[in-house]
Amino acid sequence: MSRPATELLRHHLDPNNHNGAVFLGLNGVVVKSHGSANAKGVANAVAVTARLLEASITERIAADLAELGEERLRHNGNSSVNGQDKENAV
Repeated sequence: MSRPATELLRHHLDPNNHNGAVFLGLNGVVVKSHGSANAKGVANAVAVTARLLEASITERIAADLAELGEERLRHNGNSSVNGQDKENAV
């Protein structure tokens, strides 16, 4: 392998350069930092968190999921009410 390719790979695998795993399915933004991260890595995880908050990611995900649910109802022809067939709904 060439030296530039090796350096690029090392940069991409370094937890301090790309730090912060995002947890989905929560009612807020949670970013977990890599356990072996140094100060630079923690700062990068904080930066990831700030970008997600600025982008209103939680609200955007909720809106997208709501839209998908509405599309599903339209696609299914509103054939059920609360998980029951319309014929059996009270």
